[in-house]
Amino acid sequence: MKALETRKTVSLVSVFKLKEEIRRRKIIPVGVAFALLTFILTNYGMAWADESWRDVNTYGAVGDGVTMNTRAIQSAINTCPAGGVVWLHNGTFLSGTIMLHDNMTLCIDSTAVLLGSGLTNDYSWLNANASNTQQPLCDTALIYAQNCTNVTINGGGTVNGNGRTNFPPDYAGLRPIAILTSLCTNVLIQNINVVDSAQWTVVNLEADYLTISNVTINDDGLLPNRDGFDVIDCWHVVIENCTIDSGDDSICLKSGSPRGVQDFIARNCTITKSGANGLKLGTASSGTFSNILFQDCTIMNTHSAAMNVESVDGATITDVTFENINFSGCQNAIFMILGTRDPGVEPGTINGVQFRNITGSDLIDNRGCPISGDRTNGVTYYLQNILFDNVNIAFAGYLLDVPAPPPEYAGQYPENIMWGDLPAYGYYIRHAFNVTFTNCSTSVVGPDARPWLAATDDVASLKVIPPPPALNVVPNAGALVLQWDGSFLLQSATNLNGIYTSVAGATSPYTNNLPNSRERFFRLIQ
Repeated sequence: MKALETRKTVSLVSVFKLKEEIRRRKIIPVGVAFALLTFILTNYGMAWADESWRDVNTYGAVGDGVTMNTRAIQSAINTCPAGGVVWLHNGTFLSGTIMLHDNMTLCIDSTAVLLGSGLTNDYSWLNANASNTQQPLCDTALIYAQNCTNVTINGGGTVNGNGRTNFPPDYAGLRPIAILTSLCTNVLIQNINVVDSAQWTVVNLEADYLTISNVTINDDGLLPNRDGFDVIDCWHVVIENCTIDSGDDSICLKSGSPRGVQDFIARNCTITKSGANGLKLGTASSGTFSNILFQDCTIMNTHSAAMNVESVDGATITDVTFENINFSGCQNAIFMILGTRDPGVEPGTINGVQFRNITGSDLIDNRGCPISGDRTNGVTYYLQNILFDNVNIAFAGYLLDVPAPPPEYAGQYPENIMWGDLPAYGYYIRHAFNVTFTNCSTSVVGPDARPWLAATDDVASLKVIPPPPALNVVPNAGALVLQWDGSFLLQSATNLNGIYTSVAGATSPYTNNLPNSRERFFRLIQ
């Protein structure tokens, strides 16, 4: 993956406070102050000096949570010089849309809250002119930057979108996004808390060289459309060390133009709760998604799947890796769909998706993971080169019948629940080529009639390494004696389709001492 440019940062608030202490000649001796100032000047330049700082209070802002401060904050921004800082501190500042410009930092101190107005009329109507299908959903925002270079938002404080106010529920575009950048380059969002967004929370539309670090999102059950991070047709993106509680998809890559999403990393992030999916590509999927990595993330308590890959608007999806992912309490594990929502758009491709070192437990739904290509108008569009390596998932189970295969995708909004229960408790795969499982284990918490894997007859080059275990009868043993290789669990049932239950303490070789042995059926599970 292309290395991203990193920038040296410092707590601007700390520098400012140090400057104030020196000015007042309190606490810090002159010699120590001089040494500290020399260090700061050497390493960070003059960004802290008076002429580069704009304290919003000096422009008439009042942090009482009641006074409308849009005009005062915007005045501070408009007069902020290149390399300067606009500083909010010691209060709750009610505001409508504020618009950032090139080469500036918006510093929201840990003592400050930027509180979005609860009135739609206090927000500007935005038009990024991005020729992007997602633009109509990005028409209002609390913090906004357009066509800007070198924009930073930081400071340790809080952005409160006031999303519990009764904004119009029928059209998401009328509800303000908390933080939105459009058509920007070199964007840094770090050390900020964002709560109660009225719509998508942190959105970047067609941005290049975007870094989001140490951001906490908490929408605390607000529904719907409260995505955590939306990355729309951006290139060269890092999201790291973030914690997300979102009312909709938590980290979502979208494409509403041919530009697509390229060179993306999300790492060391924790999703504590999601009203939809955890890590997702799609649903908007027009352009190419390539060189995508989700790494070292924890996902908990998702209403839908932990991991999603969707191409339903013609997108090419290639070189995608989910690595070192641990999830629990999710509705499902993995959902992958190739198809088209528009009969006039030919399905795209999904080629080269890897799941490595994945651990999952405590799933709350038993339907199984849909992994599906598409067959439409007599043409089959295949998933290609899908790898599951060291994927270990405990599925819910408790389905006592094997369902019929689901119908083909028909253009509905794609969710893993759309086909109901699947013919496998683990993975249902169809219309795919070169699917490999290596060193994977699957298990079910409760008895289940279905196999761990079911694949249609057009799934070519399906490999399970090592192969499924062989359960053999020891010849001439007198009684029924079973033997097998590897650490597998023996289960039994009184009919072929289950209910199967584990045989306590069974190890190979195993002599059957169960009652009704003439009616016993046995199987091995991982």
